Amino acid sequence: MSLLSSVACLLAVTCETTLTTGTDPSISNREFGAQVAAQKKGIERVLGSERQVLGRWADGAKIRDVEEAILLTPTVAERWCGYLQHKNKWTLAEHDERLLALMDSLQGRARVLVRLAILERRDPLDWADVVRTTPEVLDEVSVRVIPDTPGPDGKQRIVEADLTVLEDRWATTPDTLVRFPWYQAIDDFAEWAPEPSRTDLWDGLRRGGNRMMTVEVKSPSSAWNPKEGFTIVIRKGEKTLRAKFAPSA
Repeated sequence: MSLLSSVACLLAVTCETTLTTGTDPSISNREFGAQVAAQKKGIERVLGSERQVLGRWADGAKIRDVEEAILLTPTVAERWCGYLQHKNKWTLAEHDERLLALMDSLQGRARVLVRLAILERRDPLDWADVVRTTPEVLDEVSVRVIPDTPGPDGKQRIVEADLTVLEDRWATTPDTLVRFPWYQAIDDFAEWAPEPSRTDLWDGLRRGGNRMMTVEVKSPSSAWNPKEGFTIVIRKGEKTLRAKFAPSA
């Protein structure tokens, strides 16, 4: 076999693996999570399209995803536990125990989280100069939900969502905030954390120019079902952020 043929075969296998782990309906959610772990990818890769990046931040060494919208469902919980079982070599009983805890955290419904940030950054023309921020912008965040399914009158629905604050952290340096993902920083989701949560790192004081806040998007069940396809529109100061989710199981 020629070198060119070998490369072509390798690319074909790589593409087939990607499709199998991402779209093949014959594998279970647990198997999908295990495959992601076997590929040594980060656990958030199991979220797939249930995670939408809203904003990024550069620290000089790398660009990080710091703002996101996440749809947590039983399907996601099954993938998540499949990942952890493979990584930690759990028995089936250990897997089932953790899955039950994750299902309990969902409270019998899909949960929609939005994580937002105000972070200081360096002036690209003078790296020693810090560009100041206004963390108080997050005090006035609002969210609208636009379900894909029209209302009884056939018109597009726009739902003003209620927000429950799950995390509100302030810090004098950005790194204190960005290094902890949502599942390590929120007490409600401690069972999702691959490692122990670190909610003890913050004293609850509003100080410093950096802020990370996670809210849960809620509304009356008669107004909107998260299992429908929907778009959320987030108003953050002068910025408008959008995330679109397809119908979920």
